[in-house]
Amino acid sequence: MKKTNEKFISVLNNWIKNNWNGDLKELACKLSISPQHLSNITSSKRGCSEDTRINICNKLGIDYRLILENESDIISKNRPSVTNLKIINFQEKNITTDPRLKDMQENLLEIYNHGDHSLISAIEMNLVSFRKTVEMEKRISKLEKQNEKSESENLSLKEENENLKKTINKPGG
Repeated sequence: MKKTNEKFISVLNNWIKNNWNGDLKELACKLSISPQHLSNITSSKRGCSEDTRINICNKLGIDYRLILENESDIISKNRPSVTNLKIINFQEKNITTDPRLKDMQENLLEIYNHGDHSLISAIEMNLVSFRKTVEMEKRISKLEKQNEKSESENLSLKEENENLKKTINKPGG
């Protein structure tokens, strides 16, 4: 975790150097932390929790996962080329036949090329949220089907039980 914190501090300091022209008190306010805490983090006097690192990254438009993988990908001025993005894999899977997906792909590429990482992070967080919602709906649907099947099986067992009772209760049965 110490190495992750060191990478985070390096990325944060590089981001501040390259992207922030204002007062660090203003930045601390934007990040919802105290100026003293920001100073302690940037000067490596104190580390910070992973939740704080993630919160700061989200507010600055930095992909925290890249800190965990490779710091140089984040602070590099050369962003990966658009052809390396997963979104291009739509073509390989023939999913692009839906014009809405083509439009979304073009819109995402435009936002990506604009270079506003906070927008990309916001979109990514929303997609994760939507995906979790879809997964939850699938699980609910599956449980409802299982419940219907169980109810149907219970009904069949009740009918079979009633038939057995009738057979037992018949005179001469």
